[in-house]
Amino acid sequence: MLFTDVQSTNIRNQSDFFRRLLPAAHLAAKHQYTDLYRIERPDKSDLATKSDLASESDLASNSGPASEDFVSNLVGNAIASNQTGFAFPPLWSVIISPLALLSPTIALATWQGLSLLAFSYCVFLINKAASRIDAASGDGEHSGWFAFLFFPVLMSLCSGNGDIIFAILPLTAGYYCAMTKKFARSGLFFALCLAKPACLLPGLITAFALLIHKRPRCMGALILSLLLLTLANFWFAANAFTTWCSTTILTTWQSLLNPGSHFLFATENSKPLTDFIANLPEALVVTLPLNLQAGMGSLALCVAGTILAVALHQMVQMQKSLKDDYQIVPLTMVTALYLIPLVVPGATFGDLSLMVPAGLIIASLEWRKFSDWRLKTTVRVTIIAINSFALLVLFARQYAYPLILIAVLIVYFRRIVEAVHLAASEHGGVMQVFADSQPEFLD
Repeated sequence: MLFTDVQSTNIRNQSDFFRRLLPAAHLAAKHQYTDLYRIERPDKSDLATKSDLASESDLASNSGPASEDFVSNLVGNAIASNQTGFAFPPLWSVIISPLALLSPTIALATWQGLSLLAFSYCVFLINKAASRIDAASGDGEHSGWFAFLFFPVLMSLCSGNGDIIFAILPLTAGYYCAMTKKFARSGLFFALCLAKPACLLPGLITAFALLIHKRPRCMGALILSLLLLTLANFWFAANAFTTWCSTTILTTWQSLLNPGSHFLFATENSKPLTDFIANLPEALVVTLPLNLQAGMGSLALCVAGTILAVALHQMVQMQKSLKDDYQIVPLTMVTALYLIPLVVPGATFGDLSLMVPAGLIIASLEWRKFSDWRLKTTVRVTIIAINSFALLVLFARQYAYPLILIAVLIVYFRRIVEAVHLAASEHGGVMQVFADSQPEFLD
């Protein structure tokens, strides 16, 4: 079962739901939005005044409102230890605030159930997009079940974080709308990825690719929606939203200046795997001796920026071989999703769940002969490599250097780029099953 044993203190400490989302839900219910992103760390004397978390009997309750003592201690300890860590804008805290009405046990089960439904809907949308253009692959029918074998997805579901609902779901909805030529709606859904800034990258790149092909509505709707969401957050809780913006930037920069504060390595086996470093800039910095790390953050960002520039140039070149939207969108989206761990500072192992739509997109479509084998093989081997590294972290963390994972991801990013270019050169790559018919959305 996805349900987590909340009576285990160790499991609670590793659960994103108890460390971040549930405290945020109670803070939002009390309209204490600024405390969601508390930056300053209180004195140790303040921490000492906080009592321990509620007893196991409080957590054993499966019905009724949450224990008042448990909630106050949970929220108080989270704020006092600077561990609220709510990663989303203040408006998103309102969405989860109804969880404050439930007991911790029921709240976790409810959130996991919603995440499971959202993920199932993502699989449905991606397969439906392939069916709408008469290019559905037989592999797509079982891709959703195989996706559950991907460690980052399992961790997202079990730890109860918000990546599936707040990042993968809007990104997938944007992909579906783009594939069905509803570009304005696509831009709106891509903008909702503001909740997870790393997830904005594939949305922006896909909108840019459509803009190159003289389809500006997606980019226009994306920019307008981002502006409206920003204004709405300012209107709703200006101080909290400003703090979220500064905290997001500050956390990213501090992770480069002081990667040890974010890096979970051999001596910290009790820390959750979801927080393990999985991005190129931090992996480069943390590999260096401690006396050299302080000044290498800017250089690491330059390396990531160079990779991004080269990748964008390659994607622009690829657009010359593409003509139709059902060719442009999937190939561009897949490439951009593979790019996230290479250029986004602060990305963790849990964020690799954002690569799931890439595998689902590739599996859902019927590609031409040579590109089909290259694309699907690359995706499968990538999943195996990431799962293998997860096992290394779990059972031999002292050997799990982040740079090993990043080196593997660089290799498969290069292979996916080659496969995408091959697919683009093969008359768009996508092979429509009914060659004499038009895709449904063109009728």
